[in-house]
Amino acid sequence: MEIPTQELLPHCYPRRSPYIYNHREIMQLIDAAKNLPSANGLRSYTYSTLIGLMAVTGMRVGEITALNREDVDLTRLVQG
Repeated sequence: MEIPTQELLPHCYPRRSPYIYNHREIMQLIDAAKNLPSANGLRSYTYSTLIGLMAVTGMRVGEITALNREDVDLTRLVQG
């Protein structure tokens, strides 16, 4: 078996260190999202909920936008 040379492998881009928002910054983002203009009135609710879910669950945007109603058990959530 032969190992390819470094020149044949794609260059790896170094990732930036993630920025961790503190509680105050998260609340500022949510408050700013609540003031977004919207033609149908849902934009501010959508973005403030999205930011809140990301903050408390650690989910990524793609994971949150892929959620369906069946993914949430509201009965269990209310009963705690």
